[in-house]
Amino acid sequence: MANRDIPSGFTKPMSKTGRPPYITPWKNTAVAVFKGDAVDFDGSGRVRSATGTPSTIIPDGVAINHRSATVNQTVFVYTQLEDLTFEVQCDDNTITDDTTIGISYDITCPTGNTTTLLSAHELDANSTNTGQARHTHLITRPDNDDTLTNNKVRIEFATIGVTAVVS
Repeated sequence: MANRDIPSGFTKPMSKTGRPPYITPWKNTAVAVFKGDAVDFDGSGRVRSATGTPSTIIPDGVAINHRSATVNQTVFVYTQLEDLTFEVQCDDNTITDDTTIGISYDITCPTGNTTTLLSAHELDANSTNTGQARHTHLITRPDNDDTLTNNKVRIEFATIGVTAVVS
C-alpha cells in the first residue's frame, strides 16, 4: 500500500540523552508559524518559519504549536536541537535502506497547511551530503513502507543555528 503524502514537518521528538526536550516560548514575526516547522530567529529575537533556498536554511528550533501571521503571539519551540531527533516525511523520493544512515539532506520549507495547521516541511531526499538534516534511522511500522515515496525517517539536525535559552 502506498504511503500517504501528508507532510507534517518535524514531529515526534526523541531525546538522544534521556533528558526531556527543552521548550522555550518566543514571540512570532508577521509570518505564520505551523506546528512542526523548522524555525529561526530574526534580528529582533522573534521566531519565524524557516524559508529560503534549502541549502541555506539553518534552523534554531522546531515549532510545537501554530500561530497566525499576527506579530507577538507566543510560539513554543523545541530548542537545543543537538539533543533531539525528529520524524519527518521524505519528499517524492525515498531513502530506502540503512546505507543512507549518517548522510545529510536538505530540508524543504513550503508554507504549512492552513486547514490542518501542520507544517509542510520535508526532507529533500535528492540532496545527499549537502544539508542540515542527518538521517539517523528508518522507521518501520505498518503505515510506513520504506520502499515507496513519501516514507518517514528519523533525523537529527546536522547544522543548527543559535541555541537559544531563556533564563
